[in-house]
Amino acid sequence: MTVATVERTELSDEQALMLARSVQALLKQREAPTREKHFAPVRRYMKQMRETIARDTGFDPGRINWSDPSFSAKQLRYAVEKTTRRRGLREANAETSFGQLLRYGVQHFLFDAYQQVETVMESVYEARPSSNRQEWYAPLYGAEVPEDVDAGGKFDDSRIRGLDVVVVNKKVGRILSIERELVDDDQTGQIVQRASRLGERMRYKEELDAVLEIVNARDYSTGAAATGYTSTIGNNGTGQGLSMRELELADIALTTMKDPLGNFFLVVPDTVLVGPANKINLYKLLNSAYQPAIPGASGETAATAGSGATGWTLTANWLQGRYTPVVSVFLAHQLILGTDYWFLMQAKKGAVIQNRDPLEVVQENPLSGQAFEFDSYRYRVRRRYRHRVIEPRFIYQGKGAQ
Repeated sequence: MTVATVERTELSDEQALMLARSVQALLKQREAPTREKHFAPVRRYMKQMRETIARDTGFDPGRINWSDPSFSAKQLRYAVEKTTRRRGLREANAETSFGQLLRYGVQHFLFDAYQQVETVMESVYEARPSSNRQEWYAPLYGAEVPEDVDAGGKFDDSRIRGLDVVVVNKKVGRILSIERELVDDDQTGQIVQRASRLGERMRYKEELDAVLEIVNARDYSTGAAATGYTSTIGNNGTGQGLSMRELELADIALTTMKDPLGNFFLVVPDTVLVGPANKINLYKLLNSAYQPAIPGASGETAATAGSGATGWTLTANWLQGRYTPVVSVFLAHQLILGTDYWFLMQAKKGAVIQNRDPLEVVQENPLSGQAFEFDSYRYRVRRRYRHRVIEPRFIYQGKGAQ
């Protein structure tokens, strides 16, 4: 009897990269409404700033084409001085008016670069508005399951366990200083670059905070900020690395996750977050049409694997299209102890980004303080927000690369 063998087709690294780019493009389209929602407060702030500057100075910054390659800060300054003299105002008014107009330009360059930075936090965190110093979040544990009650019987009270989690907003920012000489010598490109780089770094900071919070998640169910990933909770991997088998175990662990009362959380895993070390492996696992792994226990090969295992050559890959792949380079950042973490989770469940104040630019008076002493235009860039995993039982942490 002749047994026909079918050679299994696997994705090459080049094919995996092509699939990765296609998936990333689809993710951008899917996350576009979320990103717009995230940037909407900044747009409103810029609209208010435009109206304020136009009212205070008589110049409408919205009519200036800041993105024009021929834009010149020097020519703008001359125009402001000329208009100010024609109106019979003092030189101080011209200096103040130009500083405010340049502030709008700095905000324009900064925000344009800020929103161009690719991030993954919109795919993982639920965005929540905040109007206070801190916000309180009720525990995500359900009430006890209703019981059968006999005729004339007593209805027992339903207990709810868990403590409220308080999330305090934090403030981040930097000072952007633009020397007077950059304007006088018409070094507009330097102004644009400085503002743009600071905008990029502000977004960089937010994304790093988002990933650090996922890695260092805490469990607040007992009142103390205990480690969020433990074998006791059941959301901590075995350290065998990202593989088909480990994803199966992670899926089962999350699906059967229980709260302290013994009730199921009803977690629906839908996203896998990885760093560069696991990127190619993840795309192979999630995009292969056929089973991408050799069946068998740890250490077995195709030749030594025992019979009876589910799946073999040409077996349909149950992982295909099941989870959304999310890749963050920040999982390889030096502040994270380990470059091979991976996470299976239900996205936007139990993890929030709390937005208090949008990205904003505030100008220092150019006629006083350090701006006057150092002959520069100084702007304070600030933002208030906080990332927090309020319930780690919606996330499974694995470690190790294949």
